[in-house]
Amino acid sequence: MKKLKEKLKYGKRGITLIALVVTIIILLILAGITINMVFSDNGIINKAQDAGNKMNEAINDELTQMNDLTSELMEIMGENPRATDIYVFLYDDGTLTFGTQNEPIKGKNVVKEYGNIKGQEYRSWINEDRTRGSTTPWFNEVSSIRKVSIVDHIVPLSMASWFDSCVNLTEFENLERLDTSEVTSMANMFDTCSSLTSLNLNSFDTSNVTNMEAVFGNCSNLANLNLSSFNTSNVTSMSNMFARCSSLTNVIGLEGFNTSKVEDIVSMFDGCSSLSSLNLSGYDTSNVKNMYNLFAGCSSLSELELGQFNTKEVLYMVGMFNGCSSLTSLNLSSFDTSKVENMESMFNDCTNLIEIIGLEEFDTTKVNNMGWMFQNCSSITTLDLSSFATSNVKGMDGMFAHCTNLTTIYVGDNWDLSNVEYANYMFDGCGTNTTTPKESNS
Repeated sequence: MKKLKEKLKYGKRGITLIALVVTIIILLILAGITINMVFSDNGIINKAQDAGNKMNEAINDELTQMNDLTSELMEIMGENPRATDIYVFLYDDGTLTFGTQNEPIKGKNVVKEYGNIKGQEYRSWINEDRTRGSTTPWFNEVSSIRKVSIVDHIVPLSMASWFDSCVNLTEFENLERLDTSEVTSMANMFDTCSSLTSLNLNSFDTSNVTNMEAVFGNCSNLANLNLSSFNTSNVTSMSNMFARCSSLTNVIGLEGFNTSKVEDIVSMFDGCSSLSSLNLSGYDTSNVKNMYNLFAGCSSLSELELGQFNTKEVLYMVGMFNGCSSLTSLNLSSFDTSKVENMESMFNDCTNLIEIIGLEEFDTTKVNNMGWMFQNCSSITTLDLSSFATSNVKGMDGMFAHCTNLTTIYVGDNWDLSNVEYANYMFDGCGTNTTTPKESNS
């Protein structure tokens, strides 16, 4: 069996082998019928009942294995046995329907039919003129879509970009008929659905999803999200997941996300200017490499619980807290910054920030850019940079610019500016223009 599977996966005569498998299945069925006639209670050798039962069990086992192999063959050929036909129609009342039948709804006027999208995966992009593009068949009509209705139980394999740029979409009907258990990508699924105000996705099974990039990106009027059923244990990318959801105030289920496989959370909450609190204390970020603009523009965020955020693999923290102007305190005591290369604008425009717990333990050995790192941190009075090693830093432009109340900057023995090439406006508008050596405790 195993050898046959390998041949079917990698052989060049896959179609011939599939035909052979089907023939074998038919022969086994016929053999089963013959054997049953011989060995059954009413058969020729009714005294061989035990032997017949054992033979039937063996045949059933073999048929089960053949069915499993057939399923694997369908997957190898790009077909998932659970995937359903999905026919899509757009009607003149602005309703986009998804169903298993290639027939429009009676009594409704069809504007356009898009055929069967079974097994299809679409993608989105941003053009040079900043307009959006997508391969979804209905993309040219997205502005006409006001309602989405799932008319039958459907099983897609991907929902990437399905509703991207449906700027007038306000309503979903029968979402419970949408079986997402086989879906692997939800990238850009609701991207730029700027008229949506709330979404309840508690019927979604996301256990096989690996990509959630920008799934709710640019939903500028979306205030409430229910993601209580979301299983994110296989997700590797959450970049831009809620980016520019400027009205978002409540996300049910967010604190329970399993992020153990996530590698990319770039701009995940970028521009979520209405969020006032986030509890990410349960997040496993041990595989994350990039935290660029993670909380940038979260101007209403006053409570941020990062718990034991593991940053041991992170290379970029550029703009991580940029514009978090309501934060007064940050606890970064769990941060391991030993691999970080860029901290540009990390705390830029944190105008109410008074303390950064753990900053005195930062390992900046590999950092090459600290430009604008604390710019406009106008409430902070003391910075303890005594652990900072800066021999590899080339950029310090505006590092402490407009820190109007900053009077003391503690530095240690590894504060070395010998390789700095850019230090324009480093202390511009700052309460001090000098650093103070911190005495080590002996």
